[in-house]
Amino acid sequence: MKKFGIGVLGVLLILSAAVAMAADNAYEVAGVDDPAIVKAFVLSLQSVVKNNDAAAFAKMISYPMKVHAENGPGLTVKTAKQAQEKYAEIVNAKVKQAILSQNPDDLFANYQGLMIGDGEVWLTPNEHGELKILSINQ
Repeated sequence: MKKFGIGVLGVLLILSAAVAMAADNAYEVAGVDDPAIVKAFVLSLQSVVKNNDAAAFAKMISYPMKVHAENGPGLTVKTAKQAQEKYAEIVNAKVKQAILSQNPDDLFANYQGLMIGDGEVWLTPNEHGELKILSINQ
């Protein structure tokens, strides 16, 4: 009986190609076509948070945005005005530390979006492909 197959070398080549393709865009599973968009967004977010720029932060949000409080009822941010007014409450010390310490080249990604820190901030592309903050977990 003659066996047909690609052999061990063929399997290794296929796996190598799959790993290389995944390495090209680790964020594709989250709906992001270009990894450079993620890096640029995170660097911008870090600058905004470092400077406590509530107005710029408000422009980075997908509304309505859920803020899940560790010890409390949380908050639904419905407008940019509300995000600016509640900035200090939304970006507490834990969230700020997660954002500022995030390596902009290395975010966790799955079908739900991109994660900053240990889940303190979740990002997702909107219908125009722009990254926006989807939720915050304090």
